[in-house]
Amino acid sequence: LPPEVRTQFSSDHERIAHWASTLDVEQFRRHLRQLADELRRRHGINRLDQQRRNTHLRTWTDLDGMVRLSGAFDPETGLGLRAALAAMVDTLHHEPTPPHCPDDPVARQDFLRAHALLRLLDHGPGCTGRTRAELLVIADTTQLDHQGHPTLDWGLPIDLPLEALTRFYERVDRTTIIDVTRGGTLRELTHRLDLGRTTRLANRTQRRLLRALHPTCIVPGCPAPFDRCDIHHLTWWRHGGTTDLANLAPLCNTHHQRVHNDQWRLTLDHRRNVTLTLPDGSTFRTQHPPPWFDHSAAPVPSLSP
Repeated sequence: LPPEVRTQFSSDHERIAHWASTLDVEQFRRHLRQLADELRRRHGINRLDQQRRNTHLRTWTDLDGMVRLSGAFDPETGLGLRAALAAMVDTLHHEPTPPHCPDDPVARQDFLRAHALLRLLDHGPGCTGRTRAELLVIADTTQLDHQGHPTLDWGLPIDLPLEALTRFYERVDRTTIIDVTRGGTLRELTHRLDLGRTTRLANRTQRRLLRALHPTCIVPGCPAPFDRCDIHHLTWWRHGGTTDLANLAPLCNTHHQRVHNDQWRLTLDHRRNVTLTLPDGSTFRTQHPPPWFDHSAAPVPSLSP
């Protein structure tokens, strides 16, 4: 913050102290960011405009002869770019594997993302292959900002104004908003939640709802975002587990391997609170789901376009 704004920010110490004593870490972070943005606006400073001015991309050739790119994009532009890349990567997963693709799952994803960028450059921004670009936004009306608007979870640790949603409707093929409160429970408008043993892979509706329930890997303390996670069967598929929402949860690649190879055991209770048990018997617990989730009220999930 500029010095004059920083001084005004610090003078609000009583309110900041109240937040620190009553909110969890993520809520505290959001309130501080909202306060900073509010003070910026009073001083005629628009944070998003600042970020747009800082957008840049540079290229160079390294000692190995590889051409490298490095850039930074404002969050609104970056989200649209990520959505287009993700759609193209999904398309590439359904095509014959490109030559030289590595076997390591993390390296493979990076490799496909590079080829997705090349495909977009070859065919233009309207080319998203067989899969439409989609932006998933979680709107939590149980937590309002200083202007009375619902808290928006964009899938990244960023903050954007509510009006950014309107602009995304014109730029992204599909913008899905998950309304997490309607009578305090999840609502189902489309598709089935439980697929049983009919398929091993979670469908799009299940993935969207899991994204609303678990923004990160479910291992306590792991910050890996949902988009970098695999969907894990808590009761393994080969042990008879079903592709039902109650048996699915996101795990990052590292922790997915620990569960399968190192006898880590994960369980969820009826409210999707997570318990991790290690081979030595030690346990770690976390209350992962948001406060609006209420499994005891016969929840039915909800998605709205």
